[in-house]
Amino acid sequence: GDGDRIADILDHKWRTHKCKLHLVAMNGGAILLSRYCPANRNLNWHDFMRQGIIAATEIKQTNLVALGSHYPCGLAKQLDLSLDDVIRLTVDGRRELRRAKPELEIYCFLHVVHPDGRARTYTIDHKYPPFSEGGILEPARVAGSGGGW
Repeated sequence: GDGDRIADILDHKWRTHKCKLHLVAMNGGAILLSRYCPANRNLNWHDFMRQGIIAATEIKQTNLVALGSHYPCGLAKQLDLSLDDVIRLTVDGRRELRRAKPELEIYCFLHVVHPDGRARTYTIDHKYPPFSEGGILEPARVAGSGGGW
């Protein structure tokens, strides 16, 4: 959860989906759900995040999850992750949630602040397989982004 951009993100979610929001936010956000995230090498953030999100869906009696990341991201920068890495880790985090609770409807999005200052929210199309067997990652794509800035 990006404290600097949370108002933009919440406003977009409300205007687009007209839904109640219950935040489960930590530095790194959705990328922490992936066991491939370098932040998980010494800590099990992916287990903590997965359990927290599943608990929230049960408490709020919903199967709808909006799983978001943002870029630039302070944790991603610290871990030397690219924009593509953030997208891939977000999609893998979605897979982790679906494995744990298959009935979840998970909408993935990416909030980007472009170099010129424009802020946009994009849907991440999870149907493009981002991971290879060996490691962090093959090309992924953001649906509707036009392929560039």
